[in-house]
Amino acid sequence: MDSTTTSIFVFGIYLIFVGAGFLLIPNILLPLFRFPKTDEPWIRVMAILVLIIAYFYIVAAHHNVTPIYWATVYEE
Repeated sequence: MDSTTTSIFVFGIYLIFVGAGFLLIPNILLPLFRFPKTDEPWIRVMAILVLIIAYFYIVAAHHNVTPIYWATVYEE
């Protein structure tokens, strides 16, 4: 694995932790980001979307999909 693939893979793992945290214990994590505690479902919907993106990143890193790497970098 080269450094770019490793970076994409590690970011996917990070997103898994963030998504799972907001899915399972959102009212503990929300104050850390200065958001009020909530019982609304939007936070769990956002967590599911983050988990889907995490899966996308991990699969892209596993299969070395280099166009995805270029899509994640801002270039003028």
